[in-house]
Amino acid sequence: MHHPFQHLCEIAPDQNVAADRYLIAACGPNLYTIAIGSGVLDGKGKIKAKWSTAQEQENTEFTEEPQQKKRKLSHSATEAPAIIKLVRDSGHKHVAIVTEDKCITIFEVGSDGTLKQLNQRCMPKRPCAIEFSSDIPPTIVCGDKFGDVYSLPLHVPEDRDAEEKRPNNANSQPKVYSPAATEMTVHTQRNRKALEEQMRAKGRPTQAKEPLAFEHKLLLGHVSMLTDLQITTLHEDGTYKPRIITCDRDEHIRVSRGMPQSHVIEAFCMGHTEFLSKLKLLPETEILLSGGGDDWMGVWNWKSGQLLAKHDLRQLKSDIGEASGDADGKIAVQNIWVLHRTSKPNVVVVKTEGSLTLAMFDASTITDSSKTAHFVRCEEMGDILDIVSLGEGEVIVSTDGSTRLHSLQLREAGGTWELVRSEEESKVLSQINAVEVDRPEAAKLDTLLHGVERLRKQDFDDDQEA
Repeated sequence: MHHPFQHLCEIAPDQNVAADRYLIAACGPNLYTIAIGSGVLDGKGKIKAKWSTAQEQENTEFTEEPQQKKRKLSHSATEAPAIIKLVRDSGHKHVAIVTEDKCITIFEVGSDGTLKQLNQRCMPKRPCAIEFSSDIPPTIVCGDKFGDVYSLPLHVPEDRDAEEKRPNNANSQPKVYSPAATEMTVHTQRNRKALEEQMRAKGRPTQAKEPLAFEHKLLLGHVSMLTDLQITTLHEDGTYKPRIITCDRDEHIRVSRGMPQSHVIEAFCMGHTEFLSKLKLLPETEILLSGGGDDWMGVWNWKSGQLLAKHDLRQLKSDIGEASGDADGKIAVQNIWVLHRTSKPNVVVVKTEGSLTLAMFDASTITDSSKTAHFVRCEEMGDILDIVSLGEGEVIVSTDGSTRLHSLQLREAGGTWELVRSEEESKVLSQINAVEVDRPEAAKLDTLLHGVERLRKQDFDDDQEA
C-alpha cells in the first residue's frame, strides 16, 4: 500500500465559472492539484500540478539563521517533512500548508489549477492550527503548540535592509540560567527530579533567543497547547466585526475580537471536561460546533458563549473498542465537516479516531439535543481521513485503504442515511489514485494520521504526593 492522502480541500479559482473546480490533495510530503470540474479544458481527473517538500529541500541552502534554515533531508518521500495542515482562503485564490519542519508555505492557485509558491516562513514552534482571514488580501492566522496565535501577511515584503535591521546578538552578554523553583516549592517526585536537573544547569550561559526574521504580530495566547481556531465575523450595528475563536488542551473555548483588538476577550464557551481538538462554524449562523475527548459534541452560540445542545457520541465507542481491544474505548473527535446542500439542509459529519463509523446530523435541527445522529458504517472503504463537500451531498473521501480516494453521494431513504459510491465520478480519481508515494513505517504514519488521543492528559503514579 502507498501513502494515503492525509488532507483535502476543494478550490474554484474562477468562482464565476462553477464548473472549473480543483481538488487539492496532500499525500505525505507532496501536494497535488486535480481537475474535478466539468468545465476544465483538459478533462476531468487530470493532475494539473505537483509540489513536494523533498524538491524544496533539495533546492534550499542551509543558513545560520534559525528561522530561515531548512533541514537537509534525503530525497526519499518517507524522510521529507510531511504536510500536516492544508487550508484555502475564502476567495479560492490561495492555499496554505504546514509541514513537519514547522514551515508555513503559501501558494497562489491559477485559474488552470497550477500552483505558484509565493513564500515560505518557518515558525519557532510547530503550528497546530492555521486559517485565512476574510480580508482582501487575506491575512494568515496561525496558532502553535505553546498557545500563541500570530498573524502573518499574505505576501512577504521585499526588504533588502532586513538583515541590517535585525538585532545583533553576537556581542551581547549571554544570560546565566537560574532555576525558578526551590526545594521548598516542589512536592512531587517528578518535580524534584526536574529541579535536580535545573540545579545542575545553574550558572550555565543560555543562548539568546533569536527574533523572527519576517513580519508577524502576536495576537493572543493560551496558557495551554492550542489545538484549533476558527475565524468569523459578527454583523452588528451595520458593520462586520471579525472574531477569532480558539480552543486548547485545557477544555477552554475563547472568543476574541479580531485584529487589531484580539487581546480583548468577548466570551468563553465553558462546559467541556476533556481536551478540545476540533472547532467548526456553521455557515451564515452564530453556531459553533466543538469536539474533543468528551463523549459528546457541543453546539454553542459563540456570540454569547451559551451551550445550546449536547449530542451523544457514545455509540461510536463500540467501534473504537473493537479497534483497540478495549471495551471502554474513549472518544477522541478527529474532525467535524459540514456537507453543503441547496435543496436540503446541510449535514454535519463527525469522525472519531479509531472508528469506522460516521455520526451525521441534520444541521437545521442541530440545536435540539433530542435529535439523535444517523450512524453510517464505512468499514468497506477503511479509516476515513478527510472529506471534501462538492455540494448537493456529493463528497470526495480520503481513506487509509487500498483505494485512497472515493467519490460518494449522500442518500436518504426511509429515515436511513448512507454514502453510495459514484462509479462514474470515481473513475475521475483513477489518475490520482495511481500516484505512488512511499508509505513510511507504521509508527511514523500513525503519528501523522492519528494524534488526537495523545492530547488526553494522563495520571502518573510518580506524581502522587510525597
